[in-house]
Amino acid sequence: MKGASLRVIFAPDFSKWNPYQRRLAAHLAKYGVEVLMAGQYPKQFTILQTIVDLGIYDILHIHVTDSFLLGASRLMTVFKSCLFLGELLMAKALGIKLVRTIHNIVSHEREYCKIETFFAGLVFMICDGIIGHCSAGADKVMHLAGPRLKKKMVFIPHGHFMYDYKNDVTTERARAILKIAGDCVTILHFGTIRRYKGIPKLVASFKRIKAQDMRLIIAGKPSDKKMEREVKQLCQDDERIILKTGVVKNDEVQLYMNAADLVVTSFDEIVTSGSVILAMGFGKAVIAPALGCIPEILDEKGAILYDPHDERGLEKAMQMAVGMDLEAMGRYNLEQARKLDWDQIAERTIECYKMVLAQRKT
Repeated sequence: MKGASLRVIFAPDFSKWNPYQRRLAAHLAKYGVEVLMAGQYPKQFTILQTIVDLGIYDILHIHVTDSFLLGASRLMTVFKSCLFLGELLMAKALGIKLVRTIHNIVSHEREYCKIETFFAGLVFMICDGIIGHCSAGADKVMHLAGPRLKKKMVFIPHGHFMYDYKNDVTTERARAILKIAGDCVTILHFGTIRRYKGIPKLVASFKRIKAQDMRLIIAGKPSDKKMEREVKQLCQDDERIILKTGVVKNDEVQLYMNAADLVVTSFDEIVTSGSVILAMGFGKAVIAPALGCIPEILDEKGAILYDPHDERGLEKAMQMAVGMDLEAMGRYNLEQARKLDWDQIAERTIECYKMVLAQRKT
């Protein structure tokens, strides 16, 4: 299937921090779609300025909206949100079709949540097409903005990250660098340390497990100084916890992944989890809450899914992992990750673009 000569804007551009857009754009290009990145996240993106700079394009593909909607105060949030909606409507008046991918519904920090939720719902309502990675995300959107949006929905999975990071360091070498004994069951929490990821809950749960042959690695850059101080204080009295705060370079991702027996996520709220898909691509078993898209990506052959409402759910999941065949679970997850093929994802994305462009004729 070859795509028509389409011009598509991805906004905002978060490819500096996450390979998702870069990988999707590269595979869309194979089918004749020209993708342009606009608005470096988290800076403001101005649609009208982009039209002036790049001309009229076919599709504006919105990936997240928090940088467009949120301001430094409630008043500024309302102002920015109204401005953004106005620009979207002007873009539609010029014949540009709007597509929104459900990476999340609102910002993870949920600041000015009611205002953002209201305007996020309006954005979904005026979009011509909505891409969901799973049915859970679609359900959230329809609950927010109404069941009429169902006819705009298409389901396209989140692609894997198997070719975006090196993966040639052995477990033995990775553990030697991190000074972890080879026989320790090692659990990794990887990625930016942010409030919604539930790090305090994870640390508290791990501390209640007294096994001395377990290790917990927390690797990632804290979202702010307050978060960094809090996590350091939580971890300082347990020598089994290895805390690495700071930017993890691309070449270092494999060091932490390959040192671990399994990867844990402890989200309080989530729709799509790139960190889960990253772990699957490294062939790791996963512990995760049964939230959002996660139960549709993982199953019991490769993961332990716990009830996020159970105060001891995460603790019990980590204890359960000790007696399981984590290598076999990781191999299963790797095979599942291989099915998240970017060529198929690109083809289905083009089908979505063609669907919304066909509305011009009708």
